[in-house]
Amino acid sequence: MGEADVDAVQQREQNKKRKYMNTDATTTVRLSGLTCHACQKLVTTYLKNIHGVKDAIVDLETGMTTITADRAIPVSEVERALQNTAYRVEK
Repeated sequence: MGEADVDAVQQREQNKKRKYMNTDATTTVRLSGLTCHACQKLVTTYLKNIHGVKDAIVDLETGMTTITADRAIPVSEVERALQNTAYRVEK
């Protein structure tokens, strides 16, 4: 395993311990209900429809979802974007 692989594994382990975190233009939340790649793609689409969101990266294995935006996205907005789906923000 290369150094980049070790870094990725360490980052994934750190993410498993977090529930959610909000910084300047990046919001990270843990989602539940993700079971397949179709779920991953659908959640990405829903999140990219939030005003100001530039990108959304959903880790299917851990449920950790990183949203990059031109503003801080409140967790409540993420919840609202997913309210009519089977996906939930873990609290």
